[in-house]
Amino acid sequence: MYTIQIDGVEKSYQDVTKLVDALKQLDNANLKVNSTQKETSSANNDLTKEQKSYLDTLAKIAKLEEDATKKQIEATQALREKTSALNAEIKANTAAEGSIKQMDARLSNLRREYDNLSKAERENMDVGGNLLTQIQNLDAEYKSAKESTGRFQDSVGNYAIVGKSLNQVFGENNKILKLFGENSKVAGGAIKVLDKLQQSNILSSKALTTVVNLSSKAFGGLGKAIVATGSFFLS
Repeated sequence: MYTIQIDGVEKSYQDVTKLVDALKQLDNANLKVNSTQKETSSANNDLTKEQKSYLDTLAKIAKLEEDATKKQIEATQALREKTSALNAEIKANTAAEGSIKQMDARLSNLRREYDNLSKAERENMDVGGNLLTQIQNLDAEYKSAKESTGRFQDSVGNYAIVGKSLNQVFGENNKILKLFGENSKVAGGAIKVLDKLQQSNILSSKALTTVVNLSSKAFGGLGKAIVATGSFFLS
């Protein structure tokens, strides 16, 4: 057996060879570990990319479903509006000319058309102004026709407005009537008539407006005459 001397220490050449081989094996093992770690890291990166891609795909699917739902809702609403418009058009075309049903159907069509106007179109007198005039004229004719048969539900809003005016007029008229004196037959009779009119629900909105205007003029003129002449109609 050959021997060598390293740093003054005798060692067996065979032992040194074994040590070198062991170091080489350890180095190879480290290389394999490093390689495995790199592969694992690469695999993890690939997995992360796959996961991100999967999540992105899920997000895209959710967005598509949301868009599809919105479009379905819009399509359903559009179909409902078209169906309603078509039904109203059919009613207008098939109803007797000038009938209440025909006026009702035409009003629905005109109002729907007005609702679809832009702000600029509504403010344009040739477009929105003309259409609004048509609606108001037809609406007045329609309500008048229904009121002639005792159906006043479409004029409830008008009654509230005109009723307020009537209350104001009646209040002023009662003040004027008091100038005649509480025992005056004229005053007593007029007050009773005004009370009946004020409580009445049989007048059309157009008739109520007429009462307001005539009452204001008549009693206003009468009051001025009384004050100017100092004369009274006594009982």
